[in-house]
Amino acid sequence: MSKNAESPSWRDPALGTMKRVGLWLFSEVGEGNDFTLEELQEALPEPQVSRRMRDLRNFNWEIEPHDRVGSRSYLLRRVGIHVWEPGATRQARTATLTRAQRIDILQRDGYKCTTCGIGPGEMYPSSDSHVFATLDVARARAVTAEGAVVEVLRTQCARCNVEGHAGRPNPRDPQDVREAVGGLSAGQRAQLLVWIMNDSRTRSEVEKVWDLYRTLPVAAKQDLAAYLGQLVEAEAATE
Repeated sequence: MSKNAESPSWRDPALGTMKRVGLWLFSEVGEGNDFTLEELQEALPEPQVSRRMRDLRNFNWEIEPHDRVGSRSYLLRRVGIHVWEPGATRQARTATLTRAQRIDILQRDGYKCTTCGIGPGEMYPSSDSHVFATLDVARARAVTAEGAVVEVLRTQCARCNVEGHAGRPNPRDPQDVREAVGGLSAGQRAQLLVWIMNDSRTRSEVEKVWDLYRTLPVAAKQDLAAYLGQLVEAEAATE
């Protein structure tokens, strides 16, 4: 069920494992669909196949753990660079961010889309469907005060990135923001002023732990929830 007649076959043993994994995902799974590690290993019973799948993330593939009971499953959210095409991996490596660089940018931006302000796992307020935000680092070009064109790396949600807003300011009415400020409590306004003056959002310890929690596998999340529940119950019993 190939989606591109010109693409090589994922069954071709002459291709490297990562290219074959990419082709299998591209032609047999498709964007927006899930698959299990067992299915991948059955198709490509080769050493390090799961590691080669993770390597695709270095080429803008979005492959996320997906909750399917009883199996190690993943969601192919987005097909990235076609690594099987001649020269694709060599060209891509020069523009690919390292994991550490990506995390630094996400942390700098407070894990919020710099265009619409939404955070990971939050639902778009104007969406008719139950669409949750996912964040990534988007590349854009900007012009400095001196007229130089520079590359800008900033946190962007998938919707704003797809709509072409990377690097552009949010066209929200300033009066809407002013009215929202007026609806805050005195303490909230003081906190907001600190963030604005520092041009940075101060993150609390519980927010930092929340970010760590979100990186855990599903089973580990469930274990942590049970552990946290025990702590809360024990603390409540001592009050």
